[in-house]
Amino acid sequence: MSNGKERQKVNFMLDKHIIVQINELVPAGKRSDFVNEALQDRLTGFARRKAFEDMRKMAKKTGFRMTTDEILKLKNYGRE
Repeated sequence: MSNGKERQKVNFMLDKHIIVQINELVPAGKRSDFVNEALQDRLTGFARRKAFEDMRKMAKKTGFRMTTDEILKLKNYGRE
């Protein structure tokens, strides 16, 4: 289900083995939701890793340091 969010049809290539697995495991009518959720999870992780790397670069450049607790608090910010 789209959960009321606007959607747009896109055209991109998937590996055949991924298509086979999706078709075998995910019921018809649920596949768009599945792919949207998988992409959102991956994008969230990517954004967090990028933010962490940016923090490391800033620390190296400026000498700014954070405690482990501060880093974890930032890392978990906005997680449900």
